Amino acid sequence: MHRPSLVALLVFALAACSRDGLPSYGGVYPDASATFDLALPDLVEADLACTAPLVRCHGACVDVTASALDCGACGVTCPAGSVCLGGSCSACACSGGQVCCNNRCTNVLTDQQNCGACGARCPAGAICIGGSCDEGNCGCIPTERCCAASCVNILDDPANCGSCGKVCPCEGLCVSGQCQFECAAGNSLCGCQCVSLTTDTFNCGLCGNVCPPGNACVAGSCQCACPKGMTCCGAGCVNLMIDPAHCGSCATACAGGQNCQAGTCGCECPAGLSCCATGCFNFAGDPLHCGGCNVVCKAGMTCSGGLCK
Repeated sequence: MHRPSLVALLVFALAACSRDGLPSYGGVYPDASATFDLALPDLVEADLACTAPLVRCHGACVDVTASALDCGACGVTCPAGSVCLGGSCSACACSGGQVCCNNRCTNVLTDQQNCGACGARCPAGAICIGGSCDEGNCGCIPTERCCAASCVNILDDPANCGSCGKVCPCEGLCVSGQCQFECAAGNSLCGCQCVSLTTDTFNCGLCGNVCPPGNACVAGSCQCACPKGMTCCGAGCVNLMIDPAHCGSCATACAGGQNCQAGTCGCECPAGLSCCATGCFNFAGDPLHCGGCNVVCKAGMTCSGGLCK
């Protein structure tokens, strides 16, 4: 068998290498007396595993989101002076929170032509504050808003609390853009006053609920404030033992001429007279109460000894 010399083998090895330093798929002996096939298809490149965002390019793992020679895909080369940002060639290489808009770095928090995002242009007369177009034309810092041509902090300004012109009532505080009025524990804000809804007769149970005259607010309910021996009936205190309008109970009223005695309707008549609903009468001689209350004698008759004659 013909054997190539050591020099010939070295020449062959050099000739068998590609420009990438990887073996070619075939070669020829220097004396051309024999050919061979390495029979190594995809052996090396198939073993090269890349992890995103890396992609296999030219036998190596390349970050196509940042490589100017392989920007977005293998072989896509950015022009001289450009950089690869996110897989796209850009003339910008921004820092400090700036954004590349139309191949230039800009601050979208203050740029009127790119307010909040590239291409978001503020209308005429407005300015870009904190990434939003403000037509107040104040030139405020990002943490402030333009209200009535003045820069204010709407998070703590009681005259512009949360938005321009929103005034906190009762000289209240503005905390984080919300109006607050601090009352002591157990009290509630009614109008501009801190009151107890459980005891305040002008705000009993809820703001504006006024108790009737003579009543008190007890546990948030309007009730009579009666001394011992008295009972609350309607809007006042009464003695159910002697009050003819509330005799024995709030709803019991004595008839005309009667009085209330020990909680019972009746009369206090002198000797010889008897009590009827309308007063005291002589049953022995009264023709309208002859022998009893409301016993009326016929016309022309008289009452004698309690009998009509």
